[in-house]
Amino acid sequence: MRVAIANAFRAKDPSLTSEKAMLAANISLQMVKGMTTLYAEAGPKEKLLIIAEYKKALTLYLGSVCPRTSGLQKRGNGKAARFSTTL
Repeated sequence: MRVAIANAFRAKDPSLTSEKAMLAANISLQMVKGMTTLYAEAGPKEKLLIIAEYKKALTLYLGSVCPRTSGLQKRGNGKAARFSTTL
């Protein structure tokens, strides 16, 4: 899975080295793992807050990995794409 994610990063930004792409993939997976654990342990009221922070953290990190495509991508209708809120 890490290799597939690293390859996706390199497809978005060919200037990334293999090492940097693999590091970014490992960090991304660890972020997802940690946030998923936090979400699973949270109560119903906390889950919405965790989702909001999860989106911010991943958006900021992934934007730094592939700065050419940072931020939410706009769809054809001009609206920003949304992350799934189900984990």
